[in-house]
Amino acid sequence: MKKSLIFVLLLLLTSVFISAENFTLTVYCDYLSVADSTYKEEYGGKKFFPEAKFTFRVKGNFYLWGSGGFLPASYGWEEWSNKGIVNPDIEAKNTSQKLFYAGGLGYFVGYRDPAEFSVSLEVGFCATNNTIKIKSTQTTTNSIVRSEKATESGIGVRGNLGVTYGLINNVFAEASLGYMYVWDTRDGEYYNAGGLRLAIGLGLKF
Repeated sequence: MKKSLIFVLLLLLTSVFISAENFTLTVYCDYLSVADSTYKEEYGGKKFFPEAKFTFRVKGNFYLWGSGGFLPASYGWEEWSNKGIVNPDIEAKNTSQKLFYAGGLGYFVGYRDPAEFSVSLEVGFCATNNTIKIKSTQTTTNSIVRSEKATESGIGVRGNLGVTYGLINNVFAEASLGYMYVWDTRDGEYYNAGGLRLAIGLGLKF
């Protein structure tokens, strides 16, 4: 019964959004320059990840927006440089799956029609959820020596500046520049889980 009710509600919401005017859906390829030095050391400081954003015009040139992105990262090593300290037959892998959520208020000037430009400014809140998995295996027997899993989460603020250009019919291209500052904790200390964001994407206006 619950599954049927949820399905009906989702179907109704989808129908409302799709039939509504001034609703857009944009899919991006994001480039994130990670702000946290510890995260840079473990996973690298520059990452590409997919993101999707929807907007809904509420009054005049003001609109609501919401987005979600997925940032995978991994780090592994097979040989140790200091064999006198650790076991050289251990292979370790550290993986991280970070989810970004954001939403807020936006304002635009211009048009998203073919051969037209528009500029938008967005501000809002953001959140992140990071799942970290650490697994060490014995290389000779392929048996697991150590396996741990931890989660981190944080909230913060985000701003975006976007420029769109209308392509054909209701399709437009967008370039976006923004910054995410997300307060997160690790071992009792605060750090910024966000950073500078550059993105390009294709959008559809309903």
